[in-house]
Amino acid sequence: MKLVILGRDGVINEPVDGGVRRPADWRPIPGSLEAVAQLNQSGVRVCVVTHQPLLGSGELTHDDLFAIHQRMQDAVSQFGGRFDAIAFNPHSDAEDRQAGKAALIQDIARRMQIDAETIAVLGDEWNDVQAARSAGTRPVLVRTGHGAATEAEHGDALSGVRCVESLHAFAQRMAG
Repeated sequence: MKLVILGRDGVINEPVDGGVRRPADWRPIPGSLEAVAQLNQSGVRVCVVTHQPLLGSGELTHDDLFAIHQRMQDAVSQFGGRFDAIAFNPHSDAEDRQAGKAALIQDIARRMQIDAETIAVLGDEWNDVQAARSAGTRPVLVRTGHGAATEAEHGDALSGVRCVESLHAFAQRMAG
């Protein structure tokens, strides 16, 4: 069984200044939902790990977050896709953010009984790459969201990290 773990904002949906606070704020990146469905149809399980500091600060409720994720699940299902799990980290501190994401990635790998070294973790920010490395997985930087800026800022430190234009481009390469 293959597993891919995706960041949410900047990988699946457009990032929003101040964060996605309501279902109406959630807008998919063109081609991302089709990419999830394509991965699923190729026998790949797809999970999401997302950092949600607004939850930790009380600016977002669990009900709000679950409604946003329901909209995401409903949208991907229109293309025949699904997310096998969605995990979130509510910490607002940068160190807790990276450690929290790494722990969630490791927990998903353990629960699905998949060797972490075989898992690609896609993200658009430097802390996504660091969390994937800390979890012992294979980081992939997408250039959507903040990815192009991350690549420009951390170019040399990205040695050995696969960089792709988008989740859609990643799914195309994986399928073909």
